[in-house]
Amino acid sequence: MAINESDFSLASLMRELRVAVLDISERRLILPRTLGDLEKPECLAEMHDRIQKLKQGKDLLDSGQITHAEYNTRKDEVLSKRICTQFP
Repeated sequence: MAINESDFSLASLMRELRVAVLDISERRLILPRTLGDLEKPECLAEMHDRIQKLKQGKDLLDSGQITHAEYNTRKDEVLSKRICTQFP
């Protein structure tokens, strides 16, 4: 995936993360393991994709289209995978 740096910044991703994941203990699961990974466009793109998935799930929950159990399942799937593990 080609990333245009103007598409999003780390600051905007962090704002989105605060909105999408209210539980601060879960926010760390979206972040990469090392600060150096935050400099990799691929990792920022992966963070962005995961945040968007969480926001979609929250929107579906808020609109009554899915149950809390379904939302928690979706959220757990997104949060269960470590970010930026496939990039050197």
